[in-house]
Amino acid sequence: MWPSVLGHLRRHAALPGSNLRAFSSVVYAGVATASADKLDIEWTDGLRSSVDLFHLRAWCTCPQCEHSTGQRLLNITDAPLAPRVSSVQVAPNNAGVHIEWAASGPQTDQSPPHATYLSSAAIRKLTSDPTTAASLTPPTLASNAAVSSVDFAALSSDDGVLALCEHIHRDGLAIVRHVPSVPGTVRDVAERIAPISHTHLYGSVFDVVAEHNPVNIAYTSERLKLHLDLAYYESPPGLQLLHALRYDATVEGGNSTFRDTFDAAETLRRRHPDHFKLLTRVPATFQKIHIHRTTPAILEYHRPHIALNDQNEVTAMFWSPPFEGVPTRIPAEKLPAYYAAYRALDEIIQENVIEFKLKQGELVVFNQRRMLHGREAFESKSDGVRHLQGTYVNIDDFLCRFQSLRHQHDKANTVVVGHTLRVGNQSH
Repeated sequence: MWPSVLGHLRRHAALPGSNLRAFSSVVYAGVATASADKLDIEWTDGLRSSVDLFHLRAWCTCPQCEHSTGQRLLNITDAPLAPRVSSVQVAPNNAGVHIEWAASGPQTDQSPPHATYLSSAAIRKLTSDPTTAASLTPPTLASNAAVSSVDFAALSSDDGVLALCEHIHRDGLAIVRHVPSVPGTVRDVAERIAPISHTHLYGSVFDVVAEHNPVNIAYTSERLKLHLDLAYYESPPGLQLLHALRYDATVEGGNSTFRDTFDAAETLRRRHPDHFKLLTRVPATFQKIHIHRTTPAILEYHRPHIALNDQNEVTAMFWSPPFEGVPTRIPAEKLPAYYAAYRALDEIIQENVIEFKLKQGELVVFNQRRMLHGREAFESKSDGVRHLQGTYVNIDDFLCRFQSLRHQHDKANTVVVGHTLRVGNQSH
């Protein structure tokens, strides 16, 4: 039985966190007494930890407790309330721990005791400390740093797609170079990552070009303040892709701008803690009300600008000045404080801005749940044209594709399944 259980468990690994010893293995495991309710662990790095026996038993991943599809067969409430250990053995090469559980109910002579195998990685997951999760916040890309890039041709292979996803995951954005100036290519690039999403208002591919009767301010030559697209949706798009289909040399201005929301929120917390606290509590109004268009739009959503988890860590920021409405859910007596906090955050958002001018044949991919984006105003000389095409990808589909590719390409088995930085989707 043990080899099959071992193979099943090897698919499971630890969650990230600074207390997780990714390259440390178990050298000792045992219980102090027969009535003990914790398993004591000693690691190769000399550190010790303990884990609650019910916690271990409830999350057993043997084939009887977890299906090969990854779905749970044993619910938490099905696990014995006060499990006891019959025997504990450290696996060969310190790979993990094999536990046999004492019978907790009627058992026939033919019924073997329940056995659990836990890899060292699985034990690290069970002993992880949520208070160390600050390491999940991604590092901020400096405004003067070079933006990572991949070549369009590289996206024909999964290796190239993985490289692109790694850049987006770490930095929040990346550039694809030498993209053919063919309409619809932005969709092809997006679908190398995941299916396109959020097609109702602007279609599967939208053209960002100055129009006489625009359905969005982006379809003008005006400056666009840094913002999140579709903030009036319950779940705004994750990735946004913008392809410079045509960008004539006679077009002056139009630089693309980006701002890391995690950095902006933390800067506000340091400088103005009271403003920060208010913007995590009172709900702003995000809306798109435009009836006189082919697809009439009446959308409104209320939420605070900054989302926190139970450890008071920032998990998302919602900022979209062009698509905000009257903050009707904020009590009148709090409005002056809200506007003061709003102004303070807006000033911070103008700092540490990444700015560059896309060239024709370049395509920028960015995680718009993390990176606000905008555009400087532009002016066309001699009928010059600035024509971008864009599309969206759901953040969950991106994460699924990224983690699957990373797992498939992990020949040395060093990548931790589920180990991702925060992406601004409110996941704790």
